[in-house]
Amino acid sequence: MKNLLIKWLRLYRAYRWSYTDDSGVWSESHPCSERLYDAGSIYLNGQLYVFGGFNSLQKVNGHLLVFDCESEVWTQSIALPQGFPHSHHAICTDGKRYIYFAGGQVGEQCNPGVASAFVFDVVTFGWSRLPDLPEVRYAGSMQFIHDRLYFVGGAKADRHTPTDTHWSIQVKGDLALAALWEALPPCPMPAMHRGSMVV
Repeated sequence: MKNLLIKWLRLYRAYRWSYTDDSGVWSESHPCSERLYDAGSIYLNGQLYVFGGFNSLQKVNGHLLVFDCESEVWTQSIALPQGFPHSHHAICTDGKRYIYFAGGQVGEQCNPGVASAFVFDVVTFGWSRLPDLPEVRYAGSMQFIHDRLYFVGGAKADRHTPTDTHWSIQVKGDLALAALWEALPPCPMPAMHRGSMVV
């Protein structure tokens, strides 16, 4: 019975639901072309960008999928660059043109984590590398504030030990203005898989 329930739930990973303040109700939208979990996603300039994710524990999605929120159509499927983490990466945007990533896991199951950092340009659809994090991190949180990336928390390479990590690097578009991330005062509570926002 449990396996049947899990199979049924997995069928609905591809569905997309939307909510509008005007109507105050949820409505079903166009389903994603892939059934995914643990994918990274972010909204920018009317587009929803979905990066990687698991199709199952034995298979990962190696593409970026783009949903146009106005026309409600999935418009793009673009291969992710070599070494890009398929899951558990921190993700944020400058709110204009660039989407930033750091840490995460490449591949299926519980593969080793990475310290790599990337940036995606939504205008050219080009990828660039940023300096690696000082250490491997899973499921950290990252935000963009005043031309700087701030990476907080995440799990160590053992995947289970939460950290109080607080690293920052200055960026200009798709370029880092330093060779290394700077260590800042640690977060008061070590944690992973947490949300964050800029206020």
